[in-house]
Amino acid sequence: MFRNEEIKTINVIVKCDGCGSEKKIGENLGWDARMNACLAHGYTFKVEGGAFKNYCGLCK
Repeated sequence: MFRNEEIKTINVIVKCDGCGSEKKIGENLGWDARMNACLAHGYTFKVEGGAFKNYCGLCK
């Protein structure tokens, strides 16, 4: 007897809206974990013109 398993990994990558740099912050993260991981990697969040923007440590 054989069994097949499909394993899906979702890479979570944050992109800076200032310079466009990207960084992998984890795998299979929920919404709260994504936000906390971004903050832990030095990213900040701002609301500009009704849009949610991400900024890296250099573009703060």
